[in-house]
Amino acid sequence: MIGKGYKANNKYGVALLFTGLALLSFFYISFLGLGYLLEGFFDSEDLSSLMPSFMSEADPLLVLYATISLVYLILVCVMLYVMCSSKSKRNKRKGRPVEIVSGLITFILLVIGCVPFMKFLSIIENKSSLLDDVANMRKSALDVDADYLNYVKKRVDCFIKNGNKYYGSNTKATAKSLKRRLIPLNNKKIRKEREIWLEEMADVSIWNPCTAHNVKAIMKASETWTKEYSELSSLRYKHERSTSGEPYPSFEHKSSASNRDKWIEEFKKIEIPDRRAWAALGIVVIMIFSLYRSIERPHNIISGTHQES
Repeated sequence: MIGKGYKANNKYGVALLFTGLALLSFFYISFLGLGYLLEGFFDSEDLSSLMPSFMSEADPLLVLYATISLVYLILVCVMLYVMCSSKSKRNKRKGRPVEIVSGLITFILLVIGCVPFMKFLSIIENKSSLLDDVANMRKSALDVDADYLNYVKKRVDCFIKNGNKYYGSNTKATAKSLKRRLIPLNNKKIRKEREIWLEEMADVSIWNPCTAHNVKAIMKASETWTKEYSELSSLRYKHERSTSGEPYPSFEHKSSASNRDKWIEEFKKIEIPDRRAWAALGIVVIMIFSLYRSIERPHNIISGTHQES
């Protein structure tokens, strides 16, 4: 029973079941689409200053995602409850305005939900291209660590080759010191964690609520890790030169920023609801109306007499 005064019957039970299924389907698709919109418009770094101290470890963007979704779901459910429970009021004149207002608010909320609903439909349409680019960016991220280790090996070999005239018998010891500076002790652990994380991201499903966040993280990984290694490799020992005689360059890795930027722009694009979204909305509205119709209004008590409402 949703509220007092509802009469239990098969018609009501069936209407409640189908309304629930229709709403859950609509909510879930809109929920997924909202994730892509938020990832397009915001970065976790931009929202970190807004997080309370007790939630400092949580990802701000995921918190925002969950909060908006939960508030939206609660609002729709509350408005539906108010609309349906108002029909059970004995005073029809007081109950009817509440039914109309709560029903109108519910409809407006569902129309708003059509925007993220449509966004996810566009993601489905571009699924193949998105997953191909994610796979390429994941491979690029996997290659960053291997390329950096190769960079360090070449740099140390070059240092040994060119450093004898400056360091003499201390050349190899200095080269080992350089290698330790370029590859910190915790680097092996970091590389292992990255490898495990990227392996977990191997099977991307657009139907997973966390996929939008993970896809953006994969897109940023290669560039972020390259930047970290570039800053680390900016260290140079005295007299350290490349084979051309120039100061040894910092680490570089081919960036996938162009693909990342393309998809960020795609994520933030607001899609105008088309007939598919309106059809889905229509089904939800019909189910809600059938639920509303299945609820029987009790007798009104007016001036001490019973009247059918």
